[in-house]
Amino acid sequence: GEKQDLKNHSHAQFNGRVLLVDDNAINLELGTILLKRAGLEVTAASDGREAVNLVRENEFNLVFMDISMPIMGGIESTETILALPNKSDTVIVALTANVSSDDIARYKQAGMVDTLVKPINQSELLRLCDAYLDPADAALAASEPALIAGRIAVEGDSEAAAAEDTHALLDLARLQQLKDDIGEGNVDRIALLFLDETRSRVTELCEFLRSGQIQDIASSAHRLASSCLAFGLLRLGTTLREAEASAKEGNLPTLKAEALNQLLDLSLAELTHTLR
Repeated sequence: GEKQDLKNHSHAQFNGRVLLVDDNAINLELGTILLKRAGLEVTAASDGREAVNLVRENEFNLVFMDISMPIMGGIESTETILALPNKSDTVIVALTANVSSDDIARYKQAGMVDTLVKPINQSELLRLCDAYLDPADAALAASEPALIAGRIAVEGDSEAAAAEDTHALLDLARLQQLKDDIGEGNVDRIALLFLDETRSRVTELCEFLRSGQIQDIASSAHRLASSCLAFGLLRLGTTLREAEASAKEGNLPTLKAEALNQLLDLSLAELTHTLR
């Protein structure tokens, strides 16, 4: 098929059924909205075993597979799917924050064709859709309103600005981008879910920090970090990524539960204030 020039058509439209697998409800919501806005039919699953069952029963043109999940992780799920009868050509993309060359080699070895970094960046998502899916009928695409706001031109600038200051509580450019990507109404709706979910997950993480459960700290911090970063909460997201990295190496993070709670309060207050 004719590939779309994504630089000019950031409201690119595609045909196909996509399976999105992630154990974080916020990431599932955000990813689903972005994919639906690109004209796709989306099914969501929250763990690897559910994904295997869905692929067994249905045809999907593309699967975005989270790597770290309870019950069954992304690697095992991918290997299981590709071993199913008539499913060996399923196109599976890793959805993850862990993108060292060793990690990427592991995903490829499992049979994944590509990687999408979390938190999901819209232009990267569209690039992958463009690579693995058919474009929607041209006449249909032309009649669709420009649903997806262009964020390709400004991508480099805001990323660089954000990279310079991981101490900022809130990256306003990132939050604005989220509004452009999914629509202001959706941001407000998902923000309520996000505030609620983040509070309860941080409470749980604080318990793990107090009792020194290193493995639980790693998976809990991992699950929280990408949705915090998706909402532009830089300092909180970076702090969680550092705690996760430390716990993965078998060390108890230096992060104290009290400090995390304090940072959470500041971050959520800032976000709530900005969204008003």
